[in-house]
Amino acid sequence: MQLKEGSELQNGKYRILRILGQGGFGITYLAENIYFEKMVAIKEFFPKDFCGRDNTSHLTLGTQNNAETIGKLKARFLKEARNIAKLDHPGIIKIHDIFEQNNTAYYVMDYIEGENLNQMVKRDGPMSEEKAVGYITKVGEALEYIHSRQMTHFDVKPANIMVRSADNMPILIDFGLSKQYDAQGDATSTLMQGVSHGYSPIELYNAGAITSFSPQTDVYSLAATLYYLISNTIPPHATVLIEENITFPIGFPMNLQKALSKAMSSARKNRYESVSIFVSEIKTMEKSEDTQIIQPTPTHGNNTPKIEAKANIRLNQKIETLNLHNDGYETKVSKDTNIKKTKSYSIILGITIIVVLLFISFFNIESTQDTEISTNLVPTKENIISLEEQMNMSSPVIVEAPNYNTSNYYSSIPIPQIKKVNQKKLIESELIYSDEYIKEWISRNAIETYLPLFNASPCRDDYSDILESLCDLPVPLVINGQKLRFWKQDDQYNYFAYETESYSEPKPIRLFITNKENNKVLFDYKFDNYIYPPQFIESNKNLINFEISNFTLQNKILYFSFYHRTYAVCSHGMNGYISALETESNKIKWLSKSLVCNANFIIDGDYIITGYGFTDEPDFLYILDKYNGSIISQTPLANGPEIIGINKNHIFVRTYSYEYDFIIKK
Repeated sequence: MQLKEGSELQNGKYRILRILGQGGFGITYLAENIYFEKMVAIKEFFPKDFCGRDNTSHLTLGTQNNAETIGKLKARFLKEARNIAKLDHPGIIKIHDIFEQNNTAYYVMDYIEGENLNQMVKRDGPMSEEKAVGYITKVGEALEYIHSRQMTHFDVKPANIMVRSADNMPILIDFGLSKQYDAQGDATSTLMQGVSHGYSPIELYNAGAITSFSPQTDVYSLAATLYYLISNTIPPHATVLIEENITFPIGFPMNLQKALSKAMSSARKNRYESVSIFVSEIKTMEKSEDTQIIQPTPTHGNNTPKIEAKANIRLNQKIETLNLHNDGYETKVSKDTNIKKTKSYSIILGITIIVVLLFISFFNIESTQDTEISTNLVPTKENIISLEEQMNMSSPVIVEAPNYNTSNYYSSIPIPQIKKVNQKKLIESELIYSDEYIKEWISRNAIETYLPLFNASPCRDDYSDILESLCDLPVPLVINGQKLRFWKQDDQYNYFAYETESYSEPKPIRLFITNKENNKVLFDYKFDNYIYPPQFIESNKNLINFEISNFTLQNKILYFSFYHRTYAVCSHGMNGYISALETESNKIKWLSKSLVCNANFIIDGDYIITGYGFTDEPDFLYILDKYNGSIISQTPLANGPEIIGINKNHIFVRTYSYEYDFIIKK
């Protein structure tokens, strides 16, 4: 529903180039100021739940109630923009122009060449304490400036802090949730309230809970941002912190934990009174000598980062550390540390860790940081245990039920351009879905990344002979009464999915993920919570055939797609999802919207390429944001996709009756 590329605003003064991001109440574009030949960012007021757009780019308001609601919100949008335009600080985005057009409103801002702090951490991993505190200090100065003008930002988070490439300056952006207060401290302007989970304090979860000016809301969010920069972990939601104190990842600087605990208190009165006090606190604290941050090496290409999590005690002991190189989950011994005088608590901590390590060594138990499987399952020269024995001995983790009411996320990743190069209707002989045809299709298009049916073949009915004829299976066809459904390989892992043989009810899936190098079982998951769609016709319950169409493990996130072979009326449109599971916590990170995947999917950089189509439901090739599952783009297909492959910048799609070739430009 965004403006088309090339659209012009203000009688040709601005030309839209592409979309930069979209939220519930606005769309931000990259545009060109034609008069000055300068790039700018333009934010358009577009409350997507209340309006649409016609062919002339005008907003359509629908009902009279919608028109009244949008009129009030637009007035607030313009007032908010005028308030921000009055701000003049090097750490705050600058607004240059405000105008109305297309039955809506716009404001024009500086275009910042760079990336936001969230993107930086995702690419490079956690920041050093010095670097993170440096950014937070500068952002704190900008917040102090707006607080002095009785304004609260209300949405401070890594994604709303751009770092300018030219001078490494952090710039605070997106004041869409900000509030201006009058002399008595009462709010005079606001847009609809929202929350950013992990960064918003509890008072933002309650509509109307904030009636007077308090900088302590931004103090909380700024501290939560620092938490993320140093740990590469989103802080616990404020709703969780009501019941328990905040905890910190292993290796988080001890000298900052006290300050962040105070700044992120559930009760506003217990937080620092101002941003300047909080910043002063974290700047003046001496860097803890007993703290060593776990800093993973950035991944380049297909290389896996090597991480060492070191116990910070100063005793002449050989400390066992965890080496995650190639996800081999092997143990090794670190170099001796120097003996130094320590405080009594350090000695107690050291003795405690040594006792724990001796206990672990005695019982031959491996760290459960990344796997539930004990080290006696690791194939070694002294103790060789077959993969089948490991699978029989392991205890599966039952994956939590999906939250089908998950929030709709919006991506800041650039929208790729998808151009159709070729569309070929298949002749009758090509409509037969066979391994031979798929092999020929893959070879003809030189497809590099795909879900190969001959390495992930369905194992139902008479497929056992097909599987065994393709290659030597490293696992049995039946484990604990469940039959092999499919298996696949990538550069690092084997994936083996088993299902119960049943004709009277849907078949739950059990997934084993093993290290490709040493055949060690790393993860064992059951997906019993996924076998039924959230809504279905009870009489058709036994006709539902639950399937997971693909798994991919990257950077400790398991991406998987699932759907139910039901007719559209039976699933009520709640079908065909992709989800992301954090393997360290075994918690669902995100769930996509429905109807995005019933073929395979491919992860290509920041993008997930997938597709969906079935009976009365829509047929599209989708591009999703890998980090939150939001839909970035959708391209119509004649009918539902069966398999998707890529070769460099080409996307190849095989539907029920067509072959497609698309070019993707990022």
